[in-house]
Amino acid sequence: MKRLLYLNIIVVLLFSLIGCKKNNNDNIKKNGVYYEIFVRSFSDSNGDGIGDLNGITNKLDYLQDLGIKGIWLMPINTSNTYHGYDIVDYYNINSDYGTIEDFENLIKEAHKRDINVIMDLVINHTSKDNSWFIKSKEDDSLYRGYYTWIDLNDSRRNAKRPDNDSSVWHRSGDEYYFGYFGGDMPDLNFSNPRVQEEIINIGKYWLEKGVDGFRLDAAIHIYATNVYESISKVFNHNIYFWKDFRDKMREINKDVY
Repeated sequence: MKRLLYLNIIVVLLFSLIGCKKNNNDNIKKNGVYYEIFVRSFSDSNGDGIGDLNGITNKLDYLQDLGIKGIWLMPINTSNTYHGYDIVDYYNINSDYGTIEDFENLIKEAHKRDINVIMDLVINHTSKDNSWFIKSKEDDSLYRGYYTWIDLNDSRRNAKRPDNDSSVWHRSGDEYYFGYFGGDMPDLNFSNPRVQEEIINIGKYWLEKGVDGFRLDAAIHIYATNVYESISKVFNHNIYFWKDFRDKMREINKDVY
């Protein structure tokens, strides 16, 4: 039993040494415990019964005492749902949570305590109330291709999600639009270079506000499996996009998480 214990210890030490050797200082700085916060339920600073950004700022000393390295904020952008995973406006803060100024102050105070702040970036899909989708539905020439549309006779309209057998195509008038996570969350069309450009600009905007990085929602679904003929091709498209996104974000912050 002792010999097995010693062997396990040696293996752990070897892997630790290998990991240290492969790690550079940038990676080491990113390691540590990140505390995930659903803002709505964490701390209410103004007595309206809803958690907010100022509430988090008021609790930073408590979070620092826990010894955390960073905070991961679940979606804070403008949204019409309680969970926030369908974004109406990528450049604004959910009014229930406060203002951009409140967010900038949270980042400043967190950094004073050596706490990083990363935010959920939900870019696989938007809200159906997002102005991009509304304009796309109205056949605006600039925004039409931001989403994927098919007509009523297209055989793809019967496609289902492989995990729960729900439809991924949702009717709007005489057409269907693609929404892997439901009709309220239409998927963006990442085959459109303008969409990719929009997403890059959104990431840069928040990095310039002081965010240390992002938790990237639905990363494997950026290119959905029923749009392309093979899963391997889908994976390759996803990987190529995320590599490009990473490189573009590093132009703003070389240590971005």
